[in-house]
Amino acid sequence: MPETLLAAIMTVLMAAFLLVVALSRWAAKIHPKPDPWDKDVDTAVRQPDAVPICRKCLSPQFPTSWFCPECGTAVGRYNNCLPYVYVFSIGEVFTAGAWRKMPVNALTIVGFLLASISEYLIFAPVYWVRLWQNLFRIRKELFATLVDQ
Repeated sequence: MPETLLAAIMTVLMAAFLLVVALSRWAAKIHPKPDPWDKDVDTAVRQPDAVPICRKCLSPQFPTSWFCPECGTAVGRYNNCLPYVYVFSIGEVFTAGAWRKMPVNALTIVGFLLASISEYLIFAPVYWVRLWQNLFRIRKELFATLVDQ
């Protein structure tokens, strides 16, 4: 192995190490933001008799249920850990990207693209077509509301 190639590899490894150290120091300085609600709401939510609700339709849920009886959304505590029910959680994420209104920013778009590659592999381009159609629909609706105002 030539010395110049070895020196280049060592330089790249050292730069990567220094980057990891810098990122870890930066992450250590980040302080979590306080809760968006006051102490009364926090106390009420943590009570043993507090009723969990569906994040999609806001209907009350039983603590032992896995799916909302009103809208079918996966609401169980451990849905993402159970192999069979996990499929439904992933399906909801991809359905949100392809058919529902969602927040559109670079992070969500990149996240949907990477997640679809990891889940669908060779069928990911089929999903991407539907994702782009949904993004254009959302953009069109946004422009229509801005023009109406």
